[in-house]
Amino acid sequence: MASSERPGDEAGRGGKGEISDGVLELVTARFRVLAAPSRVRLLLTLEQVGAATATELGDRLPTTSQNVSHHLTVLYMAGLVDKSRAGKRVEYELADWAALWAVDKMAGSVRAHLEAQHEQFDDRA
Repeated sequence: MASSERPGDEAGRGGKGEISDGVLELVTARFRVLAAPSRVRLLLTLEQVGAATATELGDRLPTTSQNVSHHLTVLYMAGLVDKSRAGKRVEYELADWAALWAVDKMAGSVRAHLEAQHEQFDDRA
């Protein structure tokens, strides 16, 4: 599909027409949360491992456990992850798979754009 073509129900509106201002504010707030690569890496890691503690996630990522905890709090406040406590252990897991869907779709779009640019460059050479 060309970038100028408009997808059907894939747009996430389910054929419901316009998006209200309130919903649009919440959608853009979630995109701001996803604007940090560390947060997207956390979501991708949670997709792979399922539920995990901040320490377990920190062991898998090139960052400090304090940084992981901060980003998990932001993701939790945005409703993208859930947390549960079992004694002293606090585990996090994905709460909204739509965020990963959006990341996957955007990554595919970026790859297609880069490939098109590469082809244009090759055509000029």
